[in-house]
Amino acid sequence: MLLLSMQTVSAAKGTLDFAVNEGWTMPMMHITDFRPESGILFDIMQSVAHHVGLEARYHVMPRLRIHSALGLHRLL
Repeated sequence: MLLLSMQTVSAAKGTLDFAVNEGWTMPMMHITDFRPESGILFDIMQSVAHHVGLEARYHVMPRLRIHSALGLHRLL
């Protein structure tokens, strides 16, 4: 599930983009105003971004939109 959540690495911008399902709830992820704040997946995503030296950027969207965004290789 986490691997499908990671979309692209934007080397020029120095960010690692994550697609986040707006339906995730604690303990997986706490989302407020379309921004992840805490949770197991949030901690993992933050750690991955830190280990590769990039800033994590989150795109919160409905599950089906994530599926189509991954199919098109774009998030927004």
